[in-house]
Amino acid sequence: MINVVVANHFPLMQKGILASFEGSKEIKIVKVVSNDEDLFKVLDSKNVDIVLLELDLPATNGFQVLKKLKKDYSAIKPIILTSHSEEIYSLSTLKSGAFDYLEYDVTPSILEQTIKYVYTKKRIIIDTSKAKGLLHKKLSNRELEVLRLLSSGKRNIEVAEELNINEKTVSTYKMRLLKKFDVSNLVDLLNKVKNLEVL
Repeated sequence: MINVVVANHFPLMQKGILASFEGSKEIKIVKVVSNDEDLFKVLDSKNVDIVLLELDLPATNGFQVLKKLKKDYSAIKPIILTSHSEEIYSLSTLKSGAFDYLEYDVTPSILEQTIKYVYTKKRIIIDTSKAKGLLHKKLSNRELEVLRLLSSGKRNIEVAEELNINEKTVSTYKMRLLKKFDVSNLVDLLNKVKNLEVL
């Protein structure tokens, strides 16, 4: 069972998330909280795997929460679920420790898939011994899958269809890859991957 805490002060979102996982045999919403103080109280008292975190919380913001989670609760994996645009905030939240980024228009099935994927995510080390400065670069299995498909010439929508994930999720993984390979666009990413013989 995957134990999830929802940190969100919007009543409709609270009820919607609870309803989405009511009766689930794999995902349990152990608590819904409206602020960071209550969140950390729960994390100190209950076994929690995932935090579904809204960026805007009363008296604080998601980035401050991510910083504390990363420092004091490193075993817990935060997923951002927010109304804010992925294009604006996803890369900065991923840098701050979030494992994924979803907007409110996500479907319940995609939310479920994301929680399960993040919960089971294992880091793998790619042997990049030919790559100066990139030895032991860490990529997740899903990041590697996305990288391989992008390298084969597939578009975001085609990658999403093949991996059975949301197109926006593909964009998130692409941004992670750009950050990890220290490039600013897809062309440079693919050239770097080709030159370094990562795949």
